[in-house]
Formats: sequence, structure tokens, C-alpha cells
Amino acid sequence: MSERRRRRETVNPSPGFGAALLVLAACSTAPDTKTDLLRYQRALETAVTDPAAAWDACSTVADAGLRGDCGLATIEAWAGHKGVDSAELLSRCAELEPQTTTHECAFQVAERRHEPAGCAAAGPYEDDCRLHLATARFDAWMPRDARLQDEDLHQQMITEAEEAGLAADDPRVWSAFFRRVYMQQISMDRSGCTALIEFLAESCHETGRAVYRDRMNIARTQGMFPCDDAEPPRFLQTGDDTELEQLRRLEQRWKCGKARVP
Repeated sequence: MSERRRRRETVNPSPGFGAALLVLAACSTAPDTKTDLLRYQRALETAVTDPAAAWDACSTVADAGLRGDCGLATIEAWAGHKGVDSAELLSRCAELEPQTTTHECAFQVAERRHEPAGCAAAGPYEDDCRLHLATARFDAWMPRDARLQDEDLHQQMITEAEEAGLAADDPRVWSAFFRRVYMQQISMDRSGCTALIEFLAESCHETGRAVYRDRMNIARTQGMFPCDDAEPPRFLQTGDDTELEQLRRLEQRWKCGKARVP
């Protein structure tokens, strides 16, 4: 389980979570540990409904690591409230210890608020943070019938990248863009790549190749990969794309055995 997911589940603890903490507290021989665990639990119980109170409660936890974790979970919940601005949340992030917690906290604010300023405070996570923001809103502006060569969509992608603080020609942005378009295709069609300018055409073709390899892996794990000359499943069909067809033939020889492949 990722650290971020673990914290999300901590903000909304399962029914057994509080009981588990109480057991830990009861078994502990250190009074300070019992007190910290109880304060931590009580803070997180109110983080969603009253994050300001939860933040104050977190500050009473003596252990620095537990206090930072408590504050981080509270800020993540707080970022979902409209009554506090992002600058204040980032200021509170800066109070957390250790510094890695401060950086992750800033990432969380940026993610929840779609706020590039948070990325600037995310330390070693800054670049990942900006890339995440640049590609986070595909659902909002990319239609289900998106075309690889759609110039209006290209312009929107440039806008999203620049607003996130990335260069318009960042190859990772375009790889994510083209992958999203390919995901909407039933059978693979890279023909739209040829109409693009050079650096986009290269990204378009390379991303399509990677997506097709992913599709072959899915077909193999689901027992759908063809080991004969029968028509492949529709999601492995490639039209007139001889390069992708050759990739499938090579995969057949490797996975199915030369004797079974025409």
C-alpha cells in the first residue's frame, strides 16, 4: 500500500482502526506513548469534519514523527474544504517535521486543489507534482472520440502543461496525452501520427508502440493472444500498420513457438 493511500485510509479510519490503537496504547508501558496514540486517534477522528480542531490536536502529540503524520493527514482532509486558501495550507505544511513530510504535504495540497504553487514547495517531488497536474484533468476536456491529430486538443494540452509549470514540448506530457487517446481506441490506429510536426510525430509513434505492447501483455495474461493465423482480437488489430503487425508476429514466435506460427 502506498504512503499516500495509507494516509487517506487513516483520515477515514476503518471500524477496527480505533480499537487497534487502543490496544496498542493499553499494551504500551510508556505513558507518553499511550497519550500520543490517543491524541493522534482523536485528532484524525475530527480531521474531515473539523480540520482546524484536528490540527490543534495534532500539535499536542509529543512524538515528532507521529505529530507530522497527524498533521499531514489533517491537511489532506482540510484541502477538501473551501473555507481556507491554499497559501494558508502550504504555510501549515511548512511547520511539519521531518522535511519529507513538509514536501509531501505540499504535494497533497497541489493535488487536491490543482494548485501549481504547491508543487514549488514539494522539494524532490516538484517535478512529479507538476507532471501530475498537467495530466490530471483529461476527463474534463478530452472527448471519448479524441483524435491524435486534433489541434484544438494539442493546444489544450499545451495550456495544461504551461499552467503546471512545464515546457510545452515536455515529452512526458505528450506521451501521457497520446496514451490517453490510444486508450480510447478499440483497434490500434497510429495513422494520425503522420500529420504531426516532428517531435509530436515521434512521441505519437513511440507511445503507440508502447501501448500495443501493453495490449499484447493483456492478451497473453487473459489467454487471448493468438498462436495461429486466425484474426487477432479486435484490440490487437492494427490496420495497415506493418510495424505493429511485425511486433505481434515476433511476439507469436517468442511466446507460441516457431512451429505454431505461420
